[in-house]
Amino acid sequence: MALGRLLALPTLALCLLALTSYQPAVASPITFTVSSSSNDVHFACLPQYYPTKTLDSWNKAGQAVVYVRNVDADKCQDVTELDRRGVEVVHRKMVETKLNDDDLAAVAGKVALVQGAACDFSLWRDWSADWRNRVLQLKDAGAVGVLFAEYHAKPLTFVVTENQELPTCALSSAEFARLMTHVGIDLAGPGQMEADLSKVYLYREEDDLPPDPDITTLSVSEPWKAGGPDGLPFALPARAATFNPETSPEVEAEVVEVTMSETCWAEEFKGCIECWNRPGGPVINSLSLTGKVAFFRSVLETGSERYGNPDCYSYYFHWSELAESRGAVGVLFGPGSPYNWPVPGLYLTPGSVTIPFFVLQHFHSDLIVHMLEEAAGEQSHTVQVDLPALSGGVAPAYYSPSDEGLEPTAVGFWVNKTDHFLCDAGQATFNPSTHPGFAPASWANGEAGSEGADLLLAKPSEACSDTSECGPCLASPLHISTVGGADVTSVPANSAVFMMDVIDFPCYHSYVQFVTAAEAAGAAGVLLVNVGLYDSFTYAASPGDLEKVAPTIPVFNIPFVCGVRLLRHDDGHPIHVAFPELVNGAAVPGELEMAHYGTRAEGDQAMEPTFLKVVEGPADLCPEGSCMVGQSRFGPYEAPSIKAEVVVAWAVAVCREVTTCVECDQMSKVFYGEDGLLFKPGELEGKIALVDERHLTCLEPLHNALWAFQRPEGPNPAAVVVITAHNETVTFAEGSVPFEATTRMYNVPFVLGNAMAGAALDGNELVLQLPRRDRGAARGDGVGGADYGSSSGSGESYTAKRSKDDDFPVLGVSLGCVCIALLGFGGGYWWVRHKQRRSHAFSQFDQGVQADFVDLQDIAIQGMGDNVGAEAAPPRGHVRIL
Repeated sequence: MALGRLLALPTLALCLLALTSYQPAVASPITFTVSSSSNDVHFACLPQYYPTKTLDSWNKAGQAVVYVRNVDADKCQDVTELDRRGVEVVHRKMVETKLNDDDLAAVAGKVALVQGAACDFSLWRDWSADWRNRVLQLKDAGAVGVLFAEYHAKPLTFVVTENQELPTCALSSAEFARLMTHVGIDLAGPGQMEADLSKVYLYREEDDLPPDPDITTLSVSEPWKAGGPDGLPFALPARAATFNPETSPEVEAEVVEVTMSETCWAEEFKGCIECWNRPGGPVINSLSLTGKVAFFRSVLETGSERYGNPDCYSYYFHWSELAESRGAVGVLFGPGSPYNWPVPGLYLTPGSVTIPFFVLQHFHSDLIVHMLEEAAGEQSHTVQVDLPALSGGVAPAYYSPSDEGLEPTAVGFWVNKTDHFLCDAGQATFNPSTHPGFAPASWANGEAGSEGADLLLAKPSEACSDTSECGPCLASPLHISTVGGADVTSVPANSAVFMMDVIDFPCYHSYVQFVTAAEAAGAAGVLLVNVGLYDSFTYAASPGDLEKVAPTIPVFNIPFVCGVRLLRHDDGHPIHVAFPELVNGAAVPGELEMAHYGTRAEGDQAMEPTFLKVVEGPADLCPEGSCMVGQSRFGPYEAPSIKAEVVVAWAVAVCREVTTCVECDQMSKVFYGEDGLLFKPGELEGKIALVDERHLTCLEPLHNALWAFQRPEGPNPAAVVVITAHNETVTFAEGSVPFEATTRMYNVPFVLGNAMAGAALDGNELVLQLPRRDRGAARGDGVGGADYGSSSGSGESYTAKRSKDDDFPVLGVSLGCVCIALLGFGGGYWWVRHKQRRSHAFSQFDQGVQADFVDLQDIAIQGMGDNVGAEAAPPRGHVRIL
């Protein structure tokens, strides 16, 4: 099971975002103004890269512009060249770039207006070289900037991915023709004009920052199949573009996938000319987009002619322009890869984009495709989406605003009286306000009662086996089985807790999604197994999720090591689970654990310390021969005073580390002596076992350790003295001890315990006298005043006679297990697991908050549809979002 987790590669791709001190640049439609005798007219252009955003010589209100003519129409020729394989190929390109000498002489200190070559280039690189050659000639002539007009009816792009030699802004061929008509200049020229370039800012990557927040919430609100759900029961996280309009109303509209001409997937310039000049434009279903949300998606089908994004329209704002010009009211984009969830740029665009643009995650894009396919088979069924309103260029945040975690709690598990434990557990801020919880076992007659709930295993359906296609998966019900793997066809009403391992659900993106899926399948509670070895969190929910559904069943989460411990119980016996009661949305403190490690009693439940005597041993071990010791709320109801030799007992290594508790659970003998050999049954009879609490990680709460000593295969000492992990005495909690505790257990502070162990191991016989117990407690008052006389009782178990008001929690792996720092195996294993996972986006607190799934992902601004960001974001403070 653990190996399966290590080899798993989930496709979930929600990301944690970096909080930045920078303010994102406001999306800016770039236009310049040219005046005429009748009016001022605006013309759109796309600024190119430049080291500075503004430049005095460029950004002038009264900028002189000179039209520079081309005189190289005959220089577009077919040229035979060798390709990379050494094969001769014919390319069409400009063999020389030449501009009019008179115009070059007039351009010094002015901005040049020049058009690209009238050449049907074969390759993009040759088109780009022509642009660059013209700009360099203009620079040499003294121009202070360039307005570069496209010759072909192509979308505007960046020419190079490095800074231009001159400030440059690109015009489309249509905008160039409109400008020349407006100012009355013939293409044969010459001509000059005056333009206002004061707001034509130049592009720098450092200005193109994500909106804050850049992840918002979308929802699907319409059914798409007969008898299907009324929309999705969970919100869809989406990233917003940096070029989105400053303000936009909420949009509710049908989703229609955009169908582009096959010619628009051409890899080289020559093929794109056909796409750009296609009659009716590049969008085949243009008439279907009016009043709809246009859905673009990457296609990653091996062997498909349409692979990736259409190279002829490779910038995100191109798709907004295409959609808006055809009447669409919004744009959704679905990346083709689970590793790519871009923030679409550029924030500087030619002209205004007035409709919002959002990017889904890859697996939600799959879901939209799946829903569209199902809707196509149903009369009058559509996929309807709600896009959020924009204000200041940003939409409401997807992430939970909460930044404080709930206190950790515990959940309990038991199979029978010898197989039970506690796990550290994180809570959820979206748990119901009140819930009675599931009670721990009562252990009537040594057997578990009917309290608690049955623990069942929930996994995604068979439709989720192909994690590259999440659509069918997300539309399918869960598969329910026992923890041992037997199918469950009927879930017990109101008494089943579903255990769900988050790494099994690569298509899920939010913790609320787990809960709603489980609730729909009949669960009365949910237990999520986290990815991290020792991690438990406070789960938070997206406000968008809570607008869709309010969970009515409780959810808790446990570390991976605890999940493995449960999953190894595959012998067919049912596992029962106890959840704490919820009041005001939080677990009631102390419901399933005492304040520390699930073993300490505090307040009015704590017992006064008692004293032991050193009968034989170092004289300075205890002042005046008596030492203070802590008591236990479990043990014999009555028992006589005893004098006995102390023997140091060690727990086997697998019981000391949280990563090996599964192996510890399988052992019938767990203690050994100074000779390194496991104690034989009854070997410590009539003696006192001294054991270090730090070695009992897998035996918490400590009545489990007591059972390991007392059970038939155990060494059966007369008493157990525990060296506490801190230099103090405590009261060990009872925890609904599921057996008759006939062996008493005391505890001593760390320093005293170490001194006792040293004395016992130095070859000196150490003999202690313990006080008698009466009515479940040691008797006697004052230092040295413990009662060491005989008791008149029968040794009846205190557990058997306790009242209902004395009840304490059952079971236990230490709540502190998840806090143990295992720097070797543990740290490396955590790294491997995280490196092998794709990113998630849940919302938890790190005993800490995580608001939705787990790993980190790129947030680089992406102007081109196929770009992948390279920077990994640090965690969003304490907040984790699933």
